Amino acid sequence: MHIRTYEKDEIVFFRGDPSHALYLLKKGTVSLDIDMAGNFENLTSIKSGTALGESCLLKDANRLLNAYVTSEQAEFYVIPQDNIFDIFESSPKIKLKMLESLAEMYNSYNMNLFNAYQASRGFFNLRQVYQTEG
Repeated sequence: MHIRTYEKDEIVFFRGDPSHALYLLKKGTVSLDIDMAGNFENLTSIKSGTALGESCLLKDANRLLNAYVTSEQAEFYVIPQDNIFDIFESSPKIKLKMLESLAEMYNSYNMNLFNAYQASRGFFNLRQVYQTEG
């Protein structure tokens, strides 16, 4: 793990970048957005104490969102993917706790998705969310 400092408007990562580290925001504010046909849509802003880049918990995953600093400065604890997997290997309790946290986050995202679907009166095809490859 190491500490990394970013300045205002600096990119932490881009959508599509390889996901090789987990970022724990120690200080500052970061915006997460998605680019759709050249337009950027802000999804949320996160503050200190929040983790981002959880896709690094999956091997060979890429970033799903863009992350950039909106405060004057942001400071992160950066944990490389290899270190995370080493920790999981040596401490099954930590791995279990992380999986529980991810399951809670997944459940929360699903609830938000269903609420958005209901509020939009079925404006998008919810079935697409549940399609699996192959």
